[in-house]
Amino acid sequence: MGKSKIFPIPEYNPKVVGPLKNRKCRDVPFLILFVCFWVGMYIIGVLAIQTGDPRRLIAPNDSWGNLCGVNNTETNSSMRDLTTRKYLYWINPLEPLITLAICIEECPTITIIPTNPSTTICSYNTATFSNVGDFIKSLVNGTCAPFIYESKPILNRCIPAALDSITKLNASIFDSNYTVAIAGKSVDINVNEYVTQGRSIAMQVLNDIVAAWPYLVIGAGLAVVASFIWLLLLRLIPALMVWFTIFFVDIIFVFGTIWMYFYWKNKKNEWDLTPENQRIQSAQWEVYALLGTTIFAAK
Repeated sequence: MGKSKIFPIPEYNPKVVGPLKNRKCRDVPFLILFVCFWVGMYIIGVLAIQTGDPRRLIAPNDSWGNLCGVNNTETNSSMRDLTTRKYLYWINPLEPLITLAICIEECPTITIIPTNPSTTICSYNTATFSNVGDFIKSLVNGTCAPFIYESKPILNRCIPAALDSITKLNASIFDSNYTVAIAGKSVDINVNEYVTQGRSIAMQVLNDIVAAWPYLVIGAGLAVVASFIWLLLLRLIPALMVWFTIFFVDIIFVFGTIWMYFYWKNKKNEWDLTPENQRIQSAQWEVYALLGTTIFAAK
């Protein structure tokens, strides 16, 4: 066995039992970094206890960052007092990531179509509707719920009651017209026009998975085979594979960064064109996340 030029390998001596007597700490710089790490963790813990709010770990928050069931004005005067509104409700449960989420006092116990403003759930400070047209616009832009679904409170979140509510919606609501009446005037609407886009996306994802599961399994098998071939080539021609991998990854990062930039730009333009009273915090977070991803990929 050869000897290392940097760290010579000691010869085996059967008379030596236990660790060497003359020992010293060899990782002093890393010990200092480790101590600094724990000091930083202590500082973060103290700041979290003094300025943090543990209720954020439990209480749900709406699309504007308000905590349900909490007087948010105590920490930020621009927020809302939602002490009596303990439950989070999604306007369209079929698209919970992008639809408005608001805090309400009680989760609905029935599944209905609202035929007037008093039977629906709308965003905060929604003005009184003076005509049918304004009410229809609120349904279209997502300010008010086009349908009310039966739900149960789970961790202060209104979760659709099993699948019964969705079954009722699919069976009757989406395939029927309803008459909305305000101030003596009425108009027929079809709820499918207001929520079919979100519904089709959710259902299409599930349908695609069910229909394409054989191809997904085949693709996973091919990925395993390709991995073994990659390892074999890496053993036979290591130099070429290393350079090919570096070049291939660089190409992916370059074109991925360019694509991510234009995707972020489109989302940013959509956010800028959205009226302030219709902006939701999740859309803003998406813009920030895309910007951060683009900057990270560019580096």
